[in-house]
Amino acid sequence: MSSIVTDQGVVHYEAYGRGNPVVLLHGWLGSWGCWLGTMEALAATHRVYALDFWGFGESDKRRESYTIADFVALADQFMERLGIQRAPVIGHSMGGYAIAAAACRRRSWSVRARSQSWT
Repeated sequence: MSSIVTDQGVVHYEAYGRGNPVVLLHGWLGSWGCWLGTMEALAATHRVYALDFWGFGESDKRRESYTIADFVALADQFMERLGIQRAPVIGHSMGGYAIAAAACRRRSWSVRARSQSWT
């Protein structure tokens, strides 16, 4: 179990592999664990990070707000503290909303949108 301390509290994350970084953002009611299979697949060629948003998993839950802007700020601080200057950021559900919200203001996030139908 890994964690960092940000301006707003403790953030839990897990990291697998070696190589260029990839950051994974989970969806509503999820945690880093929803990315385990993806992390294992990417670990052969990348350093893969999956964090728990505020209020989820093992990250701090003592907050007054849990907005998408809060999650964007969390991901920004996370990348800054780990020295990740540029990386693909992949999101599921709520994590995808955070990526969309950050797309224009955080140039170091490699943003690509893709819609997937599961029917």
